[in-house]
Amino acid sequence: RVKVFVIAGNHDSKDRLSFGNELFIDNGVYIEGIFDGSLRSVTLNDEYGELNIYMLPFVKPADVRSYYESEVIDSYDDAIRCIIKHTNVEKDERNIIMVHQFVTATGVDLERCDSENIRLGGIDNVDVSNFYVFDYVAMGHIHRGQKLIRDTVRYAGSPLKYSFSEVNHKKSVPIIEFRNKGNIEIDLVYLVPLRDMRVIKGSLSELIDKGKN
Repeated sequence: RVKVFVIAGNHDSKDRLSFGNELFIDNGVYIEGIFDGSLRSVTLNDEYGELNIYMLPFVKPADVRSYYESEVIDSYDDAIRCIIKHTNVEKDERNIIMVHQFVTATGVDLERCDSENIRLGGIDNVDVSNFYVFDYVAMGHIHRGQKLIRDTVRYAGSPLKYSFSEVNHKKSVPIIEFRNKGNIEIDLVYLVPLRDMRVIKGSLSELIDKGKN
């Protein structure tokens, strides 16, 4: 009976994720693969009241432009700002947003790996200020887990290492305990892989000989 929330990333098939998602809801699995003009939210209830979870799959400006013809949407930042602008987020309630974009902040250098597809010129950037209305921002896209500006705006990071540039990364899962409004506790649980990635260097014969030992 644990609720599960899934959004599409830039490498996912949106259509495949969206297929049958209405059937999964009965089992507490919420999947948002395709943006349909509105920012979907699911409201849960606990001892502290309502908790709203907003689900924003990866979007490009073209995905958003057709729904807001009166708005100027030339960049990824324009697209995200427009979506949130047209969403009624109750500031007095507890709000979490899941988002898969390249979220950045002025003056902050994100630690990235060489397998991440980031375009040159910054046109993919989405400014973190767009999400200040949310109490917690759960972000995908960057493989290294890290916070951005504040502890409650966080890239979870990938659970496994996908490129040699990640060899020294310590993968983790952030466990969020959300009590009353403004009271969030974050515990990082570090992951230990069954077989870790390592880099060894040498000539072909040296590597073959080393493998025999």
